[in-house]
Amino acid sequence: YNQAKKTMWVSDQVELKQDTLKINSDTMGSDDGIKTLLAKGHVVCRFGDIYAESSEGKYFINAKQVILSGNPRAWQNHDEVVGDIIRIDLKQKKVMSQGAAKIKVSDETLRNN
Repeated sequence: YNQAKKTMWVSDQVELKQDTLKINSDTMGSDDGIKTLLAKGHVVCRFGDIYAESSEGKYFINAKQVILSGNPRAWQNHDEVVGDIIRIDLKQKKVMSQGAAKIKVSDETLRNN
């Protein structure tokens, strides 16, 4: 931690836990006084029934959002979302995709709707 620059970086299989949110990555840190956490390398995010993985991610602490990039994929229940960028809204418990999006909806979801 560099107090003067308000930066912090940790490496070697880092794990963040906050309430029911869990983010794992090779490296994690912040350059803005811990308002946004940056995760790099084998990023895995778990939140309730949401599971996501990518090569990079940002956790906006105050906004309660996780933004994943670098081949992101997310699953909620049995449905899968792939896109250029995946946004997980922790307040609304929603997964949204931006860019070249692909969605695989499970038979279970189709039967229930």
